[in-house]
Amino acid sequence: MTSTRVPLAGLVLAAGSMLLVTAAAPATYAVTASQAPPKPDEPDEPDRPDEPDRPGKPGKPDKPEKPRKPDRPEKEVDRQAPAAPSLGSASPGAGGSVSMFVTAESGSRVVIRERAGGVVTSGTGTGTYTWWTSTGSHSYLVTATDQAGNRSRASQFSVTADATPPSLTRVDTAVGDRRDSRSRLTFVTDPGSTYRVVVDGKVVGQRSDPDARVALFLDVENGRHQVLVEVRDGVGNVASWTGSFRVRIPKLGVSAKLLGTPTEEVQKVRILATPNATRGVLRVPGEGREKFRFFRGRATVRLPLPDGRYRGVKVTVRDGNGRIGKETLPAFEVDTTAPEVAARLDRGAAAEGRLNATVTTDPGATVEWRLVDDAGTVVTSGDLEADRSGVATVDRDVAEGDYRLAVSATDEFDRTATTSVSGTVAPDPWSRARAAFAVGGLAAAGVGLVILLVPIVPFLVRRAGRLRARVTARRIERRAARVPADEVGPEEELDAPPSTAVIPNQRNRHRAVETLLQMANEHGTGGSIFPLGLALLPDERILHATTGQLFEAVDADTDELVLDGHDGEVIVTNRRLVFMGDVTRDWWTGLIDGIDHVGEDRTVLRRWREDAWSGVGYDDADVTRLYVDMLVAEQQGTRGAYLSGLEDELGGDHPSSVVGGRD
Repeated sequence: MTSTRVPLAGLVLAAGSMLLVTAAAPATYAVTASQAPPKPDEPDEPDRPDEPDRPGKPGKPDKPEKPRKPDRPEKEVDRQAPAAPSLGSASPGAGGSVSMFVTAESGSRVVIRERAGGVVTSGTGTGTYTWWTSTGSHSYLVTATDQAGNRSRASQFSVTADATPPSLTRVDTAVGDRRDSRSRLTFVTDPGSTYRVVVDGKVVGQRSDPDARVALFLDVENGRHQVLVEVRDGVGNVASWTGSFRVRIPKLGVSAKLLGTPTEEVQKVRILATPNATRGVLRVPGEGREKFRFFRGRATVRLPLPDGRYRGVKVTVRDGNGRIGKETLPAFEVDTTAPEVAARLDRGAAAEGRLNATVTTDPGATVEWRLVDDAGTVVTSGDLEADRSGVATVDRDVAEGDYRLAVSATDEFDRTATTSVSGTVAPDPWSRARAAFAVGGLAAAGVGLVILLVPIVPFLVRRAGRLRARVTARRIERRAARVPADEVGPEEELDAPPSTAVIPNQRNRHRAVETLLQMANEHGTGGSIFPLGLALLPDERILHATTGQLFEAVDADTDELVLDGHDGEVIVTNRRLVFMGDVTRDWWTGLIDGIDHVGEDRTVLRRWREDAWSGVGYDDADVTRLYVDMLVAEQQGTRGAYLSGLEDELGGDHPSSVVGGRD
């Protein structure tokens, strides 16, 4: 309701006018909204005289009129839209969660809606908003609406959500054994995932960003074990696997091997065990024990041991979980000193015209000896092997005289010791009666032999003639084979016997090769002829001996062989080529300046600092050539390769030679 204010003077004038009208007009009642007629049963209250003003209490003056307040202006309507929300970086999380930090007008309502979809979350003002979605790429719109209902422009962003756990496949446990007591866990997951392996409630392995295939060793004690494999991807999705396995390894496997040779003062033992072995002990009976530690299952123990034979050397190994393994080394010997050798002559045997000497040295040692007379000539020699007691006996029937017996003993490690002993061998103590009896017996035997040979002599003469003719025919045949047909004269054609082609007998050659290889390995003597009167050096051995011819010289200017020669024996040793007949020649390997084969059955040689060539011919060409070639190979340092070639030849028919031929 609106009120109207009237000035006080106006009110007075109006009141006076009303009094005048009342006096002139009849009495009437005016009822206003604020005044009601009195009730009929109530008497009228008598008029009260005006109370005079009390002394000392003047009447209240009229209150001054309050100034009028101006009218308030009407409020302005808000039609301004808020600014578009400011967005941070979208953060995908586990289970497909997405988090976004949004900055918006204070008090505004923020709504995040998937493009072409519904509202995913909403809130008020600035803050972090989180929601969940499916795996894949998603696009969103973000708006802010103020309290007046004005909505901002939309901010938009895209994010790739991940609600899929990482893969965890091909989980397998391989239980350890005695050779490697560690168990092995393998599985396959997504590259870049983080894994954690828990065994019996204890984390035994974890790693970030592994390869797709994971292999992990589990060093656990014997018994049953629970395993948890947990794989987590980059946003926190988790895949897990649980299982169990049982380990039962009664004892560890151990390998112990002695290194080096028995001649070393410090022996080395190499020990191999499970890779998680930690420590071990090596016990030598009578020498105490040696503790050692492993590095990745390997250890080398050094043992300074005195000379002697050792048995029962035991190795004990322990891994990190208390399992034990043991190994006993084979018996071995430590021998750091050269063999001892001593020789003793039997004086009683020497008095009877016989040489007998006892040689004592290391058991199994090779004993080489030679008997030298007072002129320095080697009368006889040989080699023996000491028995288990270290004893070897030299026994020879020799002529009377003063002798020196030189002895050398070589043990299995090629260490040699030498000694010598001198003595006198007396003549055989035959009595005169025995000598006379012997002479008489020889005379009687001679007479009987003459009587016996009378009918045989003509046969032997005829036999010898045929043999000489056969040998002459073979020489002419070999010579004709080497001379071209157009160079043979008419007389030679008439005298030459009909020749036949020589076909090598491969079976005989193979047999000869086998014999040579056996001789080379066993250090024996080749051939069936032991030439008499050939003095050998202590380390010289006869390889082969056969009949043959010596050719005195070869013309150095024309390089033609002189065919006339001498008959005798051709001997091949490990040091030289020897001819023994009415003359003796030898060619030492160290002094040979040239060697060549001529045809199938001759070899020519040239000594150092000589111009002329000389040589030998041999009847069993196939066999002798093998030994001559081995002599040449030994001189050239290719003996091993030559023997290997012969061993290969036994497997196939292909002859081999270390020197070229000369026709």
